[in-house]
Amino acid sequence: MKINIRSYGDLSKILGEQNAVDLEDEVTLSDLITKLEEKIGKKGLFLSYNNKQKSTLTILVNGRNIQALNGLRTILKNGDTVVFIPLVVGG
Repeated sequence: MKINIRSYGDLSKILGEQNAVDLEDEVTLSDLITKLEEKIGKKGLFLSYNNKQKSTLTILVNGRNIQALNGLRTILKNGDTVVFIPLVVGG
């Protein structure tokens, strides 16, 4: 199955603004993140944005925040769009 990926901010420099990833059926968002980290060779990249003390990354699946779904255990389906939006800090 194909999952569409969009990313913004610093992540777009690493992942590209838009791309797609081929995965097996019945995978979770956590599986996708592991696959992306393997693909770019940066294990733990997403954990650096999303730790227990504060999250600096918003993840949407088909426009819905994963906090309103099943978090990283959200099951992905063919054609889903996953968006990664890091917190933007300016000064």
